[in-house]
Amino acid sequence: MNGSPRAAYIRELIFSRIFSSSSLPASCRVWKHVVAKSRELLELFRRGMKGFIKEMIAETTSMDAEKAASLTGSIDGLYGYASDLHHIVDNQGKVKEDIYTGGKEDAYMVYLISTSFVNLLRRKFIALTAKMNPRA
Repeated sequence: MNGSPRAAYIRELIFSRIFSSSSLPASCRVWKHVVAKSRELLELFRRGMKGFIKEMIAETTSMDAEKAASLTGSIDGLYGYASDLHHIVDNQGKVKEDIYTGGKEDAYMVYLISTSFVNLLRRKFIALTAKMNPRA
């Protein structure tokens, strides 16, 4: 019954009501939204946080801050990938087209890595706080 034309029509109708502001098919709008929100999350850790993240990783793993920089570099790379999925940018950095160019698998990967990164930072922050303020 879920694969019936009527069920498909109802699903499309629901999605079109929720995401009526876009001309994309409903399923594309959902994945574009996932990528956009994941990209916003990654952006929080790009500006002014790199130094803190490097120091925190170095302190909690006994790794050099220089080597911990590879983690922040990978976040920059993922942000760039998500941006390219989110919209097409020309050589001057201006948005040419605001269309979603990826698929479900792209959105899923960006989401999983973003949330895993946040979880990693959360755990490292807890470890760093415990290390700096040991209970007597």
